[in-house]
Amino acid sequence: MGLFDKFAFAKRHERTPEERAYVRKLDICLMTFGCISQIMKYLDQTNINNAYVSGMKEDLQLYGDELNYFTTFFLLGNLIMVVPSQIALTYIPPNWWLPGLEITWGVLTGLFAVTKNARDIYALRFFLGMCESSAWPGMMTMMIYWYTPSEIAKRMGIYQCSQAVGSMMSGALAISVVKTMDGKVECLMTVVVGCFGFLMVPGLPHKPNPWAFWFKESDAKLAMKRLHRHGKQEPVKITLKTIKRSLASPLFYAIVPLSMGANMANYGMYYFGVFLKSLKNADGTPRWNVTEVNGIPIGGSGVSIVALLIFTNLSDLFQSRWTIFMAQAIIGLFATIYMTVWTAHPDTTPIGGAYASYFMLYMTIGVTLIVTAWLSDLDINPRAHSLPHDPDSVTFIIGATVALNFAILSWAQALMWPASKAPYYVHGWGSSIGIWLFCMLMVAAVWYIDRRYLKAKRQAFRETLINTDVEESDKVGPASRQDEGEPELADKGPAIPQAAEAKQTV
Repeated sequence: MGLFDKFAFAKRHERTPEERAYVRKLDICLMTFGCISQIMKYLDQTNINNAYVSGMKEDLQLYGDELNYFTTFFLLGNLIMVVPSQIALTYIPPNWWLPGLEITWGVLTGLFAVTKNARDIYALRFFLGMCESSAWPGMMTMMIYWYTPSEIAKRMGIYQCSQAVGSMMSGALAISVVKTMDGKVECLMTVVVGCFGFLMVPGLPHKPNPWAFWFKESDAKLAMKRLHRHGKQEPVKITLKTIKRSLASPLFYAIVPLSMGANMANYGMYYFGVFLKSLKNADGTPRWNVTEVNGIPIGGSGVSIVALLIFTNLSDLFQSRWTIFMAQAIIGLFATIYMTVWTAHPDTTPIGGAYASYFMLYMTIGVTLIVTAWLSDLDINPRAHSLPHDPDSVTFIIGATVALNFAILSWAQALMWPASKAPYYVHGWGSSIGIWLFCMLMVAAVWYIDRRYLKAKRQAFRETLINTDVEESDKVGPASRQDEGEPELADKGPAIPQAAEAKQTV
């Protein structure tokens, strides 16, 4: 085995021009819808923080922890709806479900313009959370359905970059127009994006969207071939058996806590603007004005974009999720340790290091994506007698992970990052250190489970496909294959890929 054989570029399937064109169409349509949708959602989400530091706190007399409660109500709505949304995604075509919730989100955003008090905002944030429940987990699931292991982390990274772009746009808008909760522009843009989604979301590989004019019949056949090439079956409906099977898997109890920890470990970076606003000079005047409070975090969003693209591309290139996670975890651990020291000794610890630590945390924003990409690589139910990859279990686990994340964050963020205690988050930074260490241990556990119990099974299954394909190729010559045309894909069980395609490995 050569030195570079383990790299994705050294063992990648040689894609035909047709397949390259197919992937480009997916990127242009599915990824464009997902990214623009995420930009709009994150723009709406971060506007609450920007409005808070730009005058809403004083206008609505929010002198307690109302900002934390805004997040709590949003997370509660998301928590209640995220698993039902993932289940609905397997019953209702995603080309209807995802754009429909997008349009509803846009309408609710417009209602913020008429809010008069904190109670109005609580209600709208709750329903926004319900609509948002389909966004991130739904797009992660769609990417797992449509992209191969050597393509997926990069696309997840690009999608996550949309959050940073939305955050940057939100800060820029707050700088240019210091205005409280005026969501009219975001409302219109979000509704338009949702309408385009009915045409841009391709549906499911085995049930394509009939309104997707760009998606041809040949694309549907190619989509199924790509699934089977990697030992995956077409998406199926989530049932009670799916839930029981998922809960019986050891990976459920490893991946879910790991993803939850990854989501919480760097959560302090979302309070960078509140941190800046709360800093005072020796005479009691604010250290940063409103423009600076909204502008400085834009640099952090830029850092997160660069880091996301680097780490997710490396994850696909090396086909190693755990090493990339560990690299980011070390960065995050160092930053949280420094912030713990600064919080305890602000007079003797350089404030410049605190600023740098926040920017370092922005570099770790991709840890949850790496875990999700890893989930798509792993066998979910090693005792199953079907294909190694279990699409309905993956869909359920993604939803369950997000739901549990929000269940914890709905109360933990108010305890860890109380706005009234800024900039001294004593409990937040100390807890983050423990969470980073916990994540490192869980990564080691998942790596061991995969290497000890699952990896050999995956490799054997793929070798079986390749050997079977070689035997079939020997029986059916090229001329006969051309005469017979492209074989139809079976509804059940793995289709055997062609010999030229069987060279692809994960």
